[in-house]
Amino acid sequence: MPSNFITPPDIIFDTECIFILNMVDHEVEFLFDYLKTHPRDHNVHMYHSDMQEHHDYAQDLARRVPYLLVSDRYKILLSKELKQILEQRPDVFYFGPNTRFPQPTDWFVAKFEHFVI
Repeated sequence: MPSNFITPPDIIFDTECIFILNMVDHEVEFLFDYLKTHPRDHNVHMYHSDMQEHHDYAQDLARRVPYLLVSDRYKILLSKELKQILEQRPDVFYFGPNTRFPQPTDWFVAKFEHFVI
């Protein structure tokens, strides 16, 4: 079974699901291509701050998912409520220029190819 890219209002929750906030088109495309060749299947939930009608969805997932990635470049677009949730979680990873993970795929490589995060 291939990886799933899930957008609001759909949810496929499991103990390994990933929630990525504010990815842009080229990052989604690059991650999609990368995951086609990845040996593991993933449920990747995506949300962008432009999806205001699904804000409750984003808050719920941000509290529950085991893995949370956020665009460092576009974190300024996040709502006050989402920023508060992120501040309460010690396990949030940021991607983008000037971060440890320039692309979301870099986090996947580090996490699932047995490197230390």
